[in-house]
Amino acid sequence: MAPLYAADAASVAKGSTMEKVKTSPEVAAILNVFPAGSIDSIEKADQVLEIVSIEKKNVEARLFNDKLDCNRKFLVYQCYDRALETKRVDLKELHALEVEAKRFKRSEDVRQRDLALDKRKADEIADAPKRAENVQAHEARVKRVEQKEAERAAAARGVSSTPGQKHSGALMTPAERAANVQKYEEKVETSQERQKIVEQKKAETQSKRDKKAREDAAKAEADRKKAE
Repeated sequence: MAPLYAADAASVAKGSTMEKVKTSPEVAAILNVFPAGSIDSIEKADQVLEIVSIEKKNVEARLFNDKLDCNRKFLVYQCYDRALETKRVDLKELHALEVEAKRFKRSEDVRQRDLALDKRKADEIADAPKRAENVQAHEARVKRVEQKEAERAAAARGVSSTPGQKHSGALMTPAERAANVQKYEEKVETSQERQKIVEQKKAETQSKRDKKAREDAAKAEADRKKAE
């Protein structure tokens, strides 16, 4: 009788393991709420990731409870196998949902960076005429200042074409005229140094902008490739 009984039990176990294990009702309910392709926003993706994280812990808890129930059954190890298979199927489905949510977030991040980069480029193109106008106005102001300083220096030497300035310069002593010339030259030198600093700062600012644009473009391209 014992061999027949053992054979019958093995047959029952074999037949049972052939049954396909489905997802648990809990995981099936989550998949019903978030079917494939339904994640269409960052908010929903974050919600899915939070639910998946919680449900993974629930899967482990259900496995523990299922094993306790198995200890009261006749085919204990077959029951264990089925409980483990349920856990595997549940985690597989949850993983697929998690991957979809993370993929959407990466894709959306890349899209937002591309939009920001395109907007920055469009703003730079739109502002180009105004920047050029400001540069021209600045150069014109510098030129007027240099011309005015030159006229003052010429007046100090008594060679100005303006009668009042020529007369004023002619009344100066050589020492006064030399002091005025030196003062003018110092002003010119200061003005030139100030202009060099301004030009240097402009060049540094433009270089930083160009570098930032290149880095953003390279990062966006790398993120796009990674998302693909």
